[in-house]
Amino acid sequence: MNKVENWKSVKLKFFAKAINGFAFNSNDYCDDGIQIVRIGNIKKDGRVDLSNAKKVPSVFLKLYSSVSLMKNDIVMAMTGATIGKVGRYLDDKPGLLNQRVCKFLPHTIDRDFLWFILQSNSYLEHVFLTAGGGAQANISDVQLLDYKTIIPIPFIQSRIASFLDQETFRIDTLIAKKERQIELLQEKRQAIITQAVTKGLDPNAKMKDSGVEWIGEIPEGWDLIKLKYISTKVNSGKTPRGGSESYQDKGIMLIRSQNVYFDGLRLDDVVFIDEETDQEMRNSRVQPMDVLLNITGASIGRSYYVPKDFPASNVNQHVCIIRPDRIKVITEYLWLCMASSIIQKVVFSFEKGTSREGITFEQIRNFDIPLPMTVEEQSSIVETILAEIDRNDRIVNIIQKSIDLLKEYRSSMITHAVTGQIDIENMEKGK
Repeated sequence: MNKVENWKSVKLKFFAKAINGFAFNSNDYCDDGIQIVRIGNIKKDGRVDLSNAKKVPSVFLKLYSSVSLMKNDIVMAMTGATIGKVGRYLDDKPGLLNQRVCKFLPHTIDRDFLWFILQSNSYLEHVFLTAGGGAQANISDVQLLDYKTIIPIPFIQSRIASFLDQETFRIDTLIAKKERQIELLQEKRQAIITQAVTKGLDPNAKMKDSGVEWIGEIPEGWDLIKLKYISTKVNSGKTPRGGSESYQDKGIMLIRSQNVYFDGLRLDDVVFIDEETDQEMRNSRVQPMDVLLNITGASIGRSYYVPKDFPASNVNQHVCIIRPDRIKVITEYLWLCMASSIIQKVVFSFEKGTSREGITFEQIRNFDIPLPMTVEEQSSIVETILAEIDRNDRIVNIIQKSIDLLKEYRSSMITHAVTGQIDIENMEKGK
């Protein structure tokens, strides 16, 4: 352990300032000017990604100089689900903060040491316990600074920060490699699916031109059919009256886009509505074996189906229900088509050419689906491909667990180092 006599107990406000940004008017946004850092620009890996940053005229830099950003400034999200997320502004050009983000200005503490304090588990716990608000958590700049910890003399601060720089870089590099492995496995997964729903399982089958460039050839015994001819419903839900205020702890499940993934429905953060709201939304109730498709936002195109014996549920306006005509197409085969690159390419081509609303029901109804004409052949494809992607997904899960363990170790190491619980000298020697 570090020698605690070189450390002192103090609140963050005595060695740093926190300044939150300004609520810029969207009417002031322009194509060329000063970039604004918003919550969405702060990424989980600590980057501040400015590729989609909003901009305001250059004169705003003088008008709002108190909320300006310079290279190496530390920023943090102050509201919402990502509250406490911290990032470093590394752009050479100055920027501005919006009202939901703050910057930290160290004055009697090593900047890098402060950077690691703000990433520690103990500081994040302070943020979560202090934050107020209902559905939308928020914390003030004063509350952010009302954090008591122990800090060492400047020499030790610098030494700890240098040690953590090296160790976190090593861990982050390893995590990046593993994340790339997952990306490649996900690409392989989609390639397996696409091959199956466009070429079938028989490598010697005679082929014919589908007539669609990105689909290419399909087996002679197949047809290319518009989705509207093999489905009985293509529609989405709506926002419950009262919005998020209408959500309940129990009742009728409301499936949102964050619950729909290619490998299943993730219900850890599912919300519920009461029976009266469900009755108002009865046209968007799902049935077992419906296919669900996200139609807006960052998760556009993600798709899965409703399992058999699934409890009573509804969807909101960001999720489309596709109800297959199961005399013509089985649910699992249609879902594989939705997950294939042939449909994903179409989804993103439409999304790029439209506004934020995403893809429309008419566009979905006109998806071209390569279809074996018997459900028996569809079932055979589904059985074979599900076994292959299950093996692929098991490998992904193993790698993801190792990533989670590395992230836990990283957080624990930072926390222990900035609170004097690690003997840095022995750690540096590899003991």
